[in-house]
Amino acid sequence: MQFSVRLSFFLLGFVFFAVLPHTAKGQVSSPRRFRVKVLGQDKLEVSWKEPKGDFEGYKVIYVTRPGGQQKVLELAKQETKLVIKDYDASKDYNFKISAVNGGKESKPLQGKHEGRNLEILLRLCSQSKS
Repeated sequence: MQFSVRLSFFLLGFVFFAVLPHTAKGQVSSPRRFRVKVLGQDKLEVSWKEPKGDFEGYKVIYVTRPGGQQKVLELAKQETKLVIKDYDASKDYNFKISAVNGGKESKPLQGKHEGRNLEILLRLCSQSKS
């Protein structure tokens, strides 16, 4: 009987620590809720919701395709938006947004904005001029 009670407590403790989600001590939580919005021909706004817990700021990495130009930005804790002022609608944008705290980084929040095909853009421009 005593053995089965100990086994039950052991299994309950295992389930509590292994199954229930939690942040390990010293680990940085990830930002949440990636959003992207086209503000104009050459402006793209990227936003996210801040993570729970302690952190100092953000590291934002984005890559454009085709072309593969990668940019790395560091943002303050209160900045949960980024406006890309040289947005190219014909390119795809891949984003990784991490929270940073004392040299440690969270798992990145990943998002993508797919560019429009250049032929479609040219057709839309020519239709609007007619």
